[in-house]
Amino acid sequence: MDDNHYAYFIARDCAASVGFAIVRDWGAPERVTCLKRIAVSNPGKELGRRIVRAVVGTVFRETEAHRVWLSVFPENERARRAYEAVGFKAEGIARGSAYFGGIHRDELIMAVLRTEWTAV
Repeated sequence: MDDNHYAYFIARDCAASVGFAIVRDWGAPERVTCLKRIAVSNPGKELGRRIVRAVVGTVFRETEAHRVWLSVFPENERARRAYEAVGFKAEGIARGSAYFGGIHRDELIMAVLRTEWTAV
């Protein structure tokens, strides 16, 4: 957690933690940042959308990032809808790029550009 290429966010509802996000390549010279992980304690209540919106907004406000990207398992419809609702666009499939549960799985790459974000 002492690596300045990562940023960690905790979402709170009053005093209780309700989610978190991990951002990789914070302030990278390439100006491309990855939303590496997001988790919420109670999915399906639009909390994930609010966290993603807040985190991406913070990336664009506090860094010179041109692009924020993430990967999601293609069959995770709820996550895809949440990301699309805040401006991410599907770009393509990275075949066999995730090793999860003992198998290689495809990942859908999604991204939002700074110019698209300011238009939202």
